[in-house]
Amino acid sequence: MPLAHVARRITRCVCAVSQAAAAEAVRGAGLAVVGWHHSHPRFAAAPSALDLRSQRAAQRASRRAPFVGLITSQHWPVGRTASHYRCIRVEEDVNFPDEEDSMPKGYQLSVRLQADLTQGGVDNLLQDLVGCASGLAALRCRDTKLTHLDKCISSVSHHMRSAGYTDDDPVTMKLLQGIRDVFR
Repeated sequence: MPLAHVARRITRCVCAVSQAAAAEAVRGAGLAVVGWHHSHPRFAAAPSALDLRSQRAAQRASRRAPFVGLITSQHWPVGRTASHYRCIRVEEDVNFPDEEDSMPKGYQLSVRLQADLTQGGVDNLLQDLVGCASGLAALRCRDTKLTHLDKCISSVSHHMRSAGYTDDDPVTMKLLQGIRDVFR
């Protein structure tokens, strides 16, 4: 579910109001959050100290296990045509279990994308996105000057190539056009 962001120096943080609204929508639908995602568009998909602390907080707050973090890097290194992925969890430091400032130990899970999306699956996915449509086409990224919709299309294109789809695959073309239609 896309969330609004607030700028913080180099990083961006999720808007607390947007996050609370998303949590209510998820609970209202009888679902549960089992992970989170964010991207490192211009550098490696390696978790930062903030990412590891965020993962620790999310794991502590989650009543479901396993709760995972997914970090993607769509455009690093420059010239890539497919995304890098990093799926993470953290371990509590048994010596300092209650210290929020202690650095959690993170570890990477193996991630391999499968080309399992079908034409019919695209229809279902797009239907799920209809409830999330909220101004994505109008908002602009302050760094790239692209709309958030254009950034989303770029990311999805990279992820589809990472899963083995080509740009001219009917599934890829239907998905990208569907995303444009939903968010315009």
